[in-house]
Amino acid sequence: MKDNSSYELDTLSQKTILVVEGNIALRQALCEFFEESGFRVFATANQEQGLIRLEHDAVHLIVIDLDNMPPEEEALPLCLHAEERGAKVIMLASESHHTPPQPLISQPLLPLLNKPFHVSHLIYLCQSLLTSSR
Repeated sequence: MKDNSSYELDTLSQKTILVVEGNIALRQALCEFFEESGFRVFATANQEQGLIRLEHDAVHLIVIDLDNMPPEEEALPLCLHAEERGAKVIMLASESHHTPPQPLISQPLLPLLNKPFHVSHLIYLCQSLLTSSR
């Protein structure tokens, strides 16, 4: 019989994270961190690609960087579609640089992680969201 910590690690290794990040270096770094933590990872450069990926693959969590999205794009459609499909969302943003649109702020289930942050905080937040019941 497995102990709870082994079960949680096995469960997390079956979870898929979608990273939506416009900056290629940051996108690659985030993917590496998540893969090293045992997650399956997809990555896209923008919201449009993220919506396509979400339609075709099972995604459990989306990490979206609001700072590196083009000004004409908003995260709202991707976040709403994720919620419809049962995926959770974590938004990343510089506190002084970007304020999420009001509909996103009012969503209690959409955590916002302010930059700079330590990657261990992001991994912990992902693990917490993925192991908590909806």
